[in-house]
Amino acid sequence: MNLAKTALLVIDLQNEYRPGAAWPVVSYDTVLANTAALIEAARKAACQSSMHRPG
Repeated sequence: MNLAKTALLVIDLQNEYRPGAAWPVVSYDTVLANTAALIEAARKAACQSSMHRPG
């Protein structure tokens, strides 16, 4: 894998997917934990990253 040409894309993690919200996802806390682990691994591997927050 060429890390200079590799990126991790995380798209559309929203509060509406949490339990009790509009569109709950089963095991959403696990999804968040796994996503956080992937982001951390990508940062350590020096993959390209971009973060966009609402607003």
